Amino acid sequence: MLANEIAIIIEKIGSEKFAAVVTDAAANCRVAREKIQFSYPHIWNIRCIAHAFNLIASDLVKLDAIKEFITKCNKLCRFFHDSNKSNAYLKQGLAEMKIKSEGLKTWIKTRWGSLYSTTNSILKAQPVFDWILSEHSEIITNLEIIRILKDEEFFSTCRFIRHIWEPIKESINRVESKSVDLADCFIFLIKLAVAIHQISNLNPFKREAIIIFNKRYEEFLHPIYTLTYFLHPHYRERGLKDSVFREIALTAVQLWQNLGHSDNSCKELLSQLRRYEAKLNPFDLTYTEIDTPQVWWGSIKKKPQHLVQLAIRLFSITPSQASCERNFSTLKWLLGDHRTRMNITKLEEMTKVRSYYLSNICNELKYYGKELIENDIRSVINNTNMGDILELDDEESEIDINNNILNDNNNNSLIIGNIIDLNNFENENEISDEINDNEIGTLDYNPEDIINNFLFDELNETNNEMELNNRSDEMELNERNDEMESN
Repeated sequence: MLANEIAIIIEKIGSEKFAAVVTDAAANCRVAREKIQFSYPHIWNIRCIAHAFNLIASDLVKLDAIKEFITKCNKLCRFFHDSNKSNAYLKQGLAEMKIKSEGLKTWIKTRWGSLYSTTNSILKAQPVFDWILSEHSEIITNLEIIRILKDEEFFSTCRFIRHIWEPIKESINRVESKSVDLADCFIFLIKLAVAIHQISNLNPFKREAIIIFNKRYEEFLHPIYTLTYFLHPHYRERGLKDSVFREIALTAVQLWQNLGHSDNSCKELLSQLRRYEAKLNPFDLTYTEIDTPQVWWGSIKKKPQHLVQLAIRLFSITPSQASCERNFSTLKWLLGDHRTRMNITKLEEMTKVRSYYLSNICNELKYYGKELIENDIRSVINNTNMGDILELDDEESEIDINNNILNDNNNNSLIIGNIIDLNNFENENEISDEINDNEIGTLDYNPEDIINNFLFDELNETNNEMELNNRSDEMELNERNDEMESN
């Protein structure tokens, strides 16, 4: 059983060194995560977020209208790839019009972000298509291709789909990074939601995109994502609605309780959480572009460090299993279908050599002397089909999207809008230590009671402060009146 195998590894390495178990949505993996969290409450159950974005893309391509559009795209790409003369004129037109393009990109079924590359390449080549039709129409012998190139609705649909797929492709490439954290994933969800929110109502796919996003968002989102976003020093409470703080605080207390801390410790954690929200000392440090959340939180030395410990633990979690699947894909690629006699030692050595070269790629001849900034690297990645390596299980990908959308007549708004004000992100693209065993207090308590009492006490303090201020103003006014009467 998978859960038993995971438990053996946890015991071998030490349970205190684990913060979470991250897998996809396969039934055996889901059950294993639940059993591990039950046995080790401090090891959190998190579903791989990279699959959320992959499933959004895979659900969209199941729509009948998009299926028909993809068929036309593939026919168009195949014609220009197979016809040497047509392909030559296409390259000539791109060069003469100074259009930066590597030619037409074919949609690949297992590359969920490739539809952006396909639509983008077709739209870039549209002026060349018009030139070919007007000046060299004789080279296009296929009547169906001529109809596609003359169909303005086809290019209009192409623009609609590219607008939806651009944030999906970027998100897929980014969340499969080894350095991605929970806050990054939530930020990418926000960016995708904002992109869908800003789509014109004239876009025929907007409603379908909203329904699919809501479905996958509800499946994947864990309260821990919102908490980690809140604890990101650059974002803090940006865009979060006022009512969300209670849910964030409750999540923090529940996680802190699972780590074995007392009720008094949770109260101190809540106090620090409120000071962090208000940017009070020691949580008033600036956050620069060269900082990381872990470095920022690690620079806070004031004790007790309850919130610091929780934040560092959260930011140490990589909520994607893409890196793990990438390693197994590498092993499969090295082994191949014919190297069946290769022993494990040889395979391990080959993998280490490959990993070394990848880790030191900047020192290799191809990149020697080139200074690539981060934006250049991201641009290269987003223009390729990298990143779409995850394979989706049949049980999580096989759904009747068209029927679900037809039956869902009331879902026209993004669920994420319940906790995030999407209008605040219109320009978003610009956008642990050991447990203390000497704590005083009880371990048998209800986190919701802690939150309610904390917020109630805070409300009373605010009311008392307002009452004192009113009394002070009243006394000052009386003194002025007495002074005026005496004069």
